[in-house]
Formats: sequence, structure tokens, C-alpha cells
Amino acid sequence: MKQYSWTLMRPGAIPNIGVGTLDEVAGAVHRCQLPGIPSAAWLMDEMKARQDLTGTARYNYALGQPDEWRFAWIAQ
Repeated sequence: MKQYSWTLMRPGAIPNIGVGTLDEVAGAVHRCQLPGIPSAAWLMDEMKARQDLTGTARYNYALGQPDEWRFAWIAQ
């Protein structure tokens, strides 16, 4: 089963870092209750679509705004 190393970054906060399967990553995202996305499953689909040939993907939300956050992963 594919594993993903992921990082969730918010300004002024310590980054959340983890490793897990797609379902485990989705669970972690769900617990974070991120603004601006309809669901954790939606973000997982978005990340899979953005993934490049190296397995890396990034998603940025509301850059420069008070509710800014960034999510990145690399498939292993």
C-alpha cells in the first residue's frame, strides 16, 4: 500500500507532519477542519490530480489571508 509523507503548514503554527496511507492522511486532514475545502476526500482527490512524476503535490489556500494554510505530500 502506498505511503505519503505530508505536511500541513499554517502561519504562526508548528507544522503538522505525518506519514500514512491515503485513508490515514484523509483522516488527519479531516481532524484539522481546514477552511475552504468541502471535505478531506475532496482535498485527497485534488492532491492526486496535482501530483507530479516524483510523487510530490502541493495545495495552497488563501495565501496572505488570516485563514491561510498549505498542504504538501510526497508519495513513497
